[in-house]
Amino acid sequence: MSDGVVALRRVIAEYAEEIEQVMREADWEKLSLILQQRQELMERQIPALANENERVELMNAIESIQAEDAVFLSVLQEKKQQLEKQLRHIKYGRKSIKAYELGE
Repeated sequence: MSDGVVALRRVIAEYAEEIEQVMREADWEKLSLILQQRQELMERQIPALANENERVELMNAIESIQAEDAVFLSVLQEKKQQLEKQLRHIKYGRKSIKAYELGE
């Protein structure tokens, strides 16, 4: 594996750790920033590595990123569903309170 691909994999692994951390903290603004930074890095680095000798290694690195992103997306969808459920409960509670106040 070339030094360039090894370096890219290392940096992407560091981003993956950061992404996991901010997801645990539910810091969605920071997650957005990290994903944007990672995208910009890949847009700069991947074209430089896209020669014939490194194509297979690069494709493997990209597939690894896509697999990690699929896991992250699954976790985010689960968190979204939890938040939507909480929001429904809050709305129902507000309706109940309003109905009670109107009934007094």
